[in-house]
Amino acid sequence: MFVILGPAGSIKQLKKMGYKTFDMVINHSYDNIKDNTLRWDAAMREAERLIVHEHLHSMYAESKADIRHNQELFLRSKSNRLNSLLHKVIQ
Repeated sequence: MFVILGPAGSIKQLKKMGYKTFDMVINHSYDNIKDNTLRWDAAMREAERLIVHEHLHSMYAESKADIRHNQELFLRSKSNRLNSLLHKVIQ
């Protein structure tokens, strides 16, 4: 599970790439805020809410399948990038 402190639309982009963003647990409304300072403040409030949430362990347990999905997707794309790079180097 994660809160991104990045440009507006970062969560939206991850979704387009096929990643699960744990919307059932995390309020990603901060992702739509254009102003950097306001987005930062909203993301930090959400991160703080998650840290003190009394059911954090159960939220993690409910999210394990999505965590595994994200890990596999990342490793697949990493493997594809490395293979492409190796192919370019070998030629």
